[in-house]
Amino acid sequence: ELRGHRDAVAFVLWIQSKQLLATAGDDKSVRIWDVTTRKAVKSFYRCFEDDIDALYHFSAFDSLLFATSGSKIVVLNLSSSLLIDTTPLAVLSLPCEVSSLAVSLDHTKLIVGDEEGTIHFLLITSNGDSLSAEKIFKVENAHTSIVSNLLLYERAGKNFMVSSSYDCSCALWEIKEEASLIARVDFANLGTIQGQMFNPPFVHSTIEVDEDFFLVGLGDGSVS
Repeated sequence: ELRGHRDAVAFVLWIQSKQLLATAGDDKSVRIWDVTTRKAVKSFYRCFEDDIDALYHFSAFDSLLFATSGSKIVVLNLSSSLLIDTTPLAVLSLPCEVSSLAVSLDHTKLIVGDEEGTIHFLLITSNGDSLSAEKIFKVENAHTSIVSNLLLYERAGKNFMVSSSYDCSCALWEIKEEASLIARVDFANLGTIQGQMFNPPFVHSTIEVDEDFFLVGLGDGSVS
């Protein structure tokens, strides 16, 4: 049991490379824990104006922690020597609320899904002490609702992305200078569980199994 947040814990994330646990609370703070000692080794406080929605850590940026909060992406420096850090490394703002986050396979782009169905591609420049992002292109109307998940993979030297959404669909894209739609799967008409539609089959998670198969978690209580 780890105690420290002053309100409900909204999100937890295990940082495998550092063997640390990151938690986000409704007290608008992020805490980093050493689970062997059960003590917080770092706290990010007063870095957020709004509630924290999710935490992300990418191996390409091992010393950074990305936190989404409304329409902002707050970048936190895990390598800071401060026990209580009140200054984020960077704050990236988008025109609408962020719903998902990924990093391109070449580690140069931050890919952001928003709650209106648009996918944004940001060119990242980072030297460890600072980070900046430049918008290079976006895919408007990639979906008609919240982009819930972004999954990137490589096949035969080509880069692909699967985006999933609360519009009950997944879309497959090839990523070059821009994103080109290859296929779209609509789960609304599959009838996955008859008589158990307490929720529509919106897509909330996608996992790559192997080169040919993906598992898709749906809001109607099923997996496709």
